[in-house]
Amino acid sequence: MDTIHRLLFSLCDLLLRFLVYATATTTVLVLVLGNRADVKQTIVASGAYEKFIPSIVESNKSNTSIPFSDPEVARIISESFPPEKLQQETEVFVDSVFNWLEEDASSVVFTVDFTDNKTMLGDKLSQYAFTSLAFKEQCSIQPEAFNPFTATCRPFAYDIFQGEKDFAEQLKSSDDLLGSMVYSERDLPKSDTGKSIFDEYYYAPFVYTWLLKAPLILGTLTILSAVGYVVYLPNKRKGATKLGRRLVISSLTLIATPLLFSVVLPYVMNGYGDNKGVISTEVLLSDIFDTVVNNFDRMMITFGTWLLLIGLAVILGEKMTRPRTRYVGAEKHSGLTSSHESRKSLSSPRGKLNASTVPLISSEVSSTKKPRKPRKNSKYSKIPL
Repeated sequence: MDTIHRLLFSLCDLLLRFLVYATATTTVLVLVLGNRADVKQTIVASGAYEKFIPSIVESNKSNTSIPFSDPEVARIISESFPPEKLQQETEVFVDSVFNWLEEDASSVVFTVDFTDNKTMLGDKLSQYAFTSLAFKEQCSIQPEAFNPFTATCRPFAYDIFQGEKDFAEQLKSSDDLLGSMVYSERDLPKSDTGKSIFDEYYYAPFVYTWLLKAPLILGTLTILSAVGYVVYLPNKRKGATKLGRRLVISSLTLIATPLLFSVVLPYVMNGYGDNKGVISTEVLLSDIFDTVVNNFDRMMITFGTWLLLIGLAVILGEKMTRPRTRYVGAEKHSGLTSSHESRKSLSSPRGKLNASTVPLISSEVSSTKKPRKPRKNSKYSKIPL
């Protein structure tokens, strides 16, 4: 029976080590990415909406037809694509993905339309270009090619107002300016086999469903393993102490791992690349990913802290509830000390000893006076008995 208990205890110990980390990981994943509201908040926290337009400007600076490096052009683009509009259209895509994961829709279907924003952009850019052109001198020689942004003079007999309208329509219909402004699921990246990412990972809704259930299932198994940790030891209090220590060690590992990756790895990888001052769509995606990782690390540290408090509470609870009366005389019963009490040393000043304290056999000389012998009367001393 003892062998079976030891085997069961070893099994519970092994399961507990695995289940603590599995429960922590799945719980934190559900808290960080488990619902659409958290994902939307993560994108907002990353600052992607505010950085998106600067990334567009940065990636199009090589375009010679429109001076994207001009601060006024950058301002016009920012006003035409406000962060609120970007957030609204992005959340349409997020809702579509979660509808698919939650099996409310058979596939991801969405449409994001920035046509009105591009129309506003074309009108404002054309107005800015031709306002500057109106104050320039007439060209002495008619130019063969004309670009209102790069022109150094105004063509002879040129209708500024009609030119502004024509140039605005050209910008609106041009794919060189930010490309197409209508996006749908057909524009998403495709795999090597030509399938969309959602068709390639068709099993994602099944995984997502079980991911939401995983914290409850794994948490229940963790509690059962913890109970077995105590039950299958003959000394239940020793088992409780071991359980508390196991939880403390696991919690410290959960706390230390995110700190290690968040502090040591950036320091080690510092020399391999530096994106400081560079804004691109890849960097924006990296910022979103970093925000997700930071949230994951923060929640993992929080989970580890609570687990640490639980482990310490188990250890302290066992010590504080330990009955002291059971252990009175344990040293005598175990043979560590004699069951006979040691005799107290008695002070015996002269003249103050009594019969109860005088030893039966003693080499000491008593200081008490001997009793006198009774005197015989002299007149009776000669009487023969």
